Amino acid sequence: MANILVTGGTGLLGGPTVKRLVSLGHKVVVYDLSPNLENLGQVRDEVEIVRGDIADLPKLMRTVKKGRIERIIHLAAIIKHHSVADPLSAVMGNCAATAYLCELAEAHEIERMVWASTAGVYGRMERYPEGALVTEDDLVGPSSPYGATKVACEQIAEAYHNNNGLDVVGFRLAYVYGLGRLSGATGQFNDMLRRLALGQHATFPALAGGPSSKWQPMFNEDMAEVFCAAAFGPKADRRIYNAPVDQTVTVEQSMAILRELIPGASIDLSNDAVGQGTVPLMDGSNAQKMFKVHLKHDLKAGWAKMLESYQR
Repeated sequence: MANILVTGGTGLLGGPTVKRLVSLGHKVVVYDLSPNLENLGQVRDEVEIVRGDIADLPKLMRTVKKGRIERIIHLAAIIKHHSVADPLSAVMGNCAATAYLCELAEAHEIERMVWASTAGVYGRMERYPEGALVTEDDLVGPSSPYGATKVACEQIAEAYHNNNGLDVVGFRLAYVYGLGRLSGATGQFNDMLRRLALGQHATFPALAGGPSSKWQPMFNEDMAEVFCAAAFGPKADRRIYNAPVDQTVTVEQSMAILRELIPGASIDLSNDAVGQGTVPLMDGSNAQKMFKVHLKHDLKAGWAKMLESYQR
């Protein structure tokens, strides 16, 4: 059993990650600016919750020391649409916070730090040949403050590893969906599913490129399994991995899945693109091989689970 700090531990990614860690018998300290206890479900009373800003170094230091933290899973971040509205907050909440955690991990001899980057570091899909899958060795070229801060975080983590031997592993996430958020681009999809579950009319958020646009969805519970596998897996052969995506679908195929899950569903396609589908498609094979992860939910299975939960 290990003492683990999970930043952003009640969010879309953090909630299922904390649940998984508790199920494995670990002692978890959740660090979150605005804890959403509903996302922790029945394990909320089995973890320690610290309300704090990820850019508050003294509080992070006290939390790591008090909890005798041995491993860190860093999932807190200023997400894309907030980064556009407030770039300075994105720099502090993403770059500075990641540097703080790397510094603390080194000072307190943390055994491993795992964290979340983004496919947004690659920039827009149109930079790449149609149908191409980008690998971790392709050049990055972010098109938003969020993507730019994540590139900086990757370089910060790389420097701590190269200079001081810090064991740190990051994942470039594609499109992670699931229960836990009703705001931002992810929230639009979740709200769509909630409306359909309640028998209401819903609009499928348009991805850039229209009905034929392709995207790589990953269920948040599966990504939680990946974070946990990386936190306790073998020593990684690189500092950053593409998420182990194994499904690529079009908007048309996605809408067909919804109509299969909910016959007679009242749904149409929005003309207002939410910005998803603009990042290139990724090759996730390196993470699959390194951490031996096999995703349990394709899009149909993940959406079915969400619909059942909303109906319940």
